[in-house]
Amino acid sequence: MTHAPRSTARGHRNHSGLLMIALACLAAASLAPMAFAQPESITLANAAYVRAATAASLSPQQFTIETWFRGDGPGYGFANDGFGAALVNKPSEGAVGDSLTSWGLFWSSSTQKVFAHITHQLFVQGTYLQSTASIPMGTLAHVAMTFDGTTLRLYINGQLDSQVATPTSVVYYSTSMPVLIGACNFGAGYSRSFQGLIDEVRIWDHARTPAEIASIPSCQHTGPQVGLLAAWEFDGATLTDSSGHGLTATSSGDGFSYVPQPAAVHTSCRADFNCSGSVSVGDIFDFLAAWFAGNPAADFNGLSGVSIQDIFDFLGAWFVGC
Repeated sequence: MTHAPRSTARGHRNHSGLLMIALACLAAASLAPMAFAQPESITLANAAYVRAATAASLSPQQFTIETWFRGDGPGYGFANDGFGAALVNKPSEGAVGDSLTSWGLFWSSSTQKVFAHITHQLFVQGTYLQSTASIPMGTLAHVAMTFDGTTLRLYINGQLDSQVATPTSVVYYSTSMPVLIGACNFGAGYSRSFQGLIDEVRIWDHARTPAEIASIPSCQHTGPQVGLLAAWEFDGATLTDSSGHGLTATSSGDGFSYVPQPAAVHTSCRADFNCSGSVSVGDIFDFLAAWFAGNPAADFNGLSGVSIQDIFDFLGAWFVGC
């Protein structure tokens, strides 16, 4: 994406050593050419979709599911009713009836609403939540659903939109449920296919706090993070899982394509590495700590893994204030 992966807050031990290294690299940064992996999104049309293999880790009882999206058309196969087209979901493949997705985010072009759903008991019991805000076709938006065991919440562009208490803390899963981006797959085959742009799909093993959700639209958190189960960023035209868990996805259909990421996806400064809201010396300490640890979050330019060039590129951005 267009902004640097963020590390969590950490102690600043051995500051003098890190700062000396930083100053030395800073002197060279202006001489080092800066290049970055192309930040990209995906677009889906003609019932194309993305599929991630079934993994036990993607069956959390509490979670956050989030993505950016822009609806460009009505979609395909029952996608234009009140339930809408699937943005990201975990369906019971081949099943017929009600309450078929362990969890899912949907958008309807007819109502312009986002729809969140979790299943407690297959065919029998689920919790549904529709947004109060409308997201018209052609509008880029960030959406997130969280479940903490008692309440299902829906966020639009970082702000709490609606919430509902659930009758139980149980989320239903079977052993063979994939994650699908842009479609469902029930007894009638692939349906509720989304038509439009999707970016930065992430699955967490806990309900993120309102403050954490609020930071997402302006500050990209990528690379391995505490509690991050899977993340598909699409940068560099790949479906690689950037969470570090190796859950690479695959695409299906001739309507799948990569496109340059819309500029509105993120607005914060890339050199604000720790996502504090401003560029400071703390960003240098946090970046170098991640770099020395070999954390993929320090792959600042997104080109070929963590390398010395990432230090040059990060400090070059930091030196100019962004």
